[in-house]
Amino acid sequence: MAAIIELKGIFVKLGGRSVLEDVNFTVESGDFFGLIGPNGGGKTTLIKVILGLIRPEQGDVLVEGESPQSKRHILGYVPQYRTYDFTYPLTVKEMVLSGRLGLIRGPFRKFREQDQRKAEEVMVLMGIENLAARPIGELSGGQQQRAIISRALVSEPHALLLDEPTTHVDPRMEEEFYDTLESLRKRMAILLVSHDLTAISMHVNKIACLNRRLYTHGTKEVSEDMLSALYHCPVDLLAHGIPHRVLRTHEEKS
Repeated sequence: MAAIIELKGIFVKLGGRSVLEDVNFTVESGDFFGLIGPNGGGKTTLIKVILGLIRPEQGDVLVEGESPQSKRHILGYVPQYRTYDFTYPLTVKEMVLSGRLGLIRGPFRKFREQDQRKAEEVMVLMGIENLAARPIGELSGGQQQRAIISRALVSEPHALLLDEPTTHVDPRMEEEFYDTLESLRKRMAILLVSHDLTAISMHVNKIACLNRRLYTHGTKEVSEDMLSALYHCPVDLLAHGIPHRVLRTHEEKS
């Protein structure tokens, strides 16, 4: 498999605090990667390093062998849901089309026929073609999230980066959402940041655990030992069908 994203010896400090320490990470074509870790563990920072939005103090970032700034057009990005202002007066189609702006050259950037076709194709793929003329602010949380992902897909990325994409998706829609991501893996690599360990273990084909440094990379199973190392405290895994279990007591570490 060809490497799409490569991080080598990445160190990042923000506000004088160490956020990433000696991170080595590779995403290959066909990967559906789940990235897990505690709040403040550096997951969103890692995504921004890949996008070239944060420059590491040390280390190399390569996107298909080049700098992320020169290859940003092949990366689709879905930030955390709360970063969007849905009061802005845009229709769904206008929002999706805006993802093509980076591909249009010249002083007067105007959407072309091929941009319109690609937007329509992606909206069909995501099941929101009937919402094209609706204002984005009138949609449900799940519909808005599909529009956001459509915007990321319309540029035909080689890798899709999603930061907590199901935060405001109705639980009944989550399974369909993950099935859609699974179908997208045939077209592009996917890196999914999530706190939902059930979804991670059920849907992704590789897992990375991050808490400033990478505790595991590329494994396919979540284990108690892995999570204990990641969260710096004892962890029990619970599964459906297992009788009630009492979790081990532990002292919180600073």
